[in-house]
Amino acid sequence: MVGCVVVIAASGWWIWHTQSTGTKAHEQLHAMIGRAMAEETIRVLNGQGRILVISIDIKAVPELKWQLDAFHNALDTSGRITVAKTYDLETDGKTKYTFGSGLSGRRYVRTVNKNEGIDAVVSFAGAPNFKDNEEKDLKFKPRLVVESRSPQKLKKLFDQKLIDVAVVSRFEFPNPVSGTPKNAREMFIQRFQVVTPRDADKLPVGSDE
Repeated sequence: MVGCVVVIAASGWWIWHTQSTGTKAHEQLHAMIGRAMAEETIRVLNGQGRILVISIDIKAVPELKWQLDAFHNALDTSGRITVAKTYDLETDGKTKYTFGSGLSGRRYVRTVNKNEGIDAVVSFAGAPNFKDNEEKDLKFKPRLVVESRSPQKLKKLFDQKLIDVAVVSRFEFPNPVSGTPKNAREMFIQRFQVVTPRDADKLPVGSDE
């Protein structure tokens, strides 16, 4: 039953996505995702630290420009968090690469191991999809904040203490905001939610992103 609810919610999101692309509401929603990612990064790091950002070329995923602009603007207000480096994943025209999806475990391990000394990784390309215990190759475990298109498979990462926060498509209902949202934050709450370790037991379990 939980799986059905998640599928319905995800389907509704993608229908809304395709119908509203290019609208002001669409831009505001993606900006709010970026702002939420920044707010959670600031919270996880207690307002200071060096971060590594993993994203996707905005030419392949235009919505990420709105997300990243809002993310950086919100980070600037903290004044003590520095973006040490940004990595853009190459999509090779594959549809699996989009906002909230596409990061492999191997790519995550390789990227982290090249950047010892960072305090956190912020991924706009989903949570790392580890295979064959790839996570054991990490030289260290930075804090991890991710945007994930789907909540499935996140619980294991929380249980392994590999992830601190995930911004995911809403999977808990009834929705806390009913009717027409009054602003961008309510629009965000209708369609997304923030998951932390204390919420991990509520996560549905299913296929990879």
